[in-house]
Amino acid sequence: SSLGASFDELFGPLEQFVVTLALSHAEDERLNAIHATLAARLIRGHDLDAMFATLGGYPLEHYDCVQRFGRFPHRNAALGRATTPEEAAWLSSEEVPAWARRPRPRTALLYWVGGR
Repeated sequence: SSLGASFDELFGPLEQFVVTLALSHAEDERLNAIHATLAARLIRGHDLDAMFATLGGYPLEHYDCVQRFGRFPHRNAALGRATTPEEAAWLSSEEVPAWARRPRPRTALLYWVGGR
């Protein structure tokens, strides 16, 4: 496709990864499909299988979740959405990926201001 050709021409592997990573977080099925297609091509085109194997589930776990539910169920509470019974079962199952498990406590960001 023309998108794929220009993507490969305009961006190096690191930039391609950043773009696909951003698209992987879209709940829009079309954008997430673009992510999966471009990410798979990035991995194949640069022989990066070993590197991406360390990124648990990249590139397809996010894509599979959006294809299955049309959204990321672990975001429901934060976005004020009701969780369906199917989503609740998945969220409490062993198959749920680490990134979709119950939110971890947020770490406060501390800024050093003039020695205070």
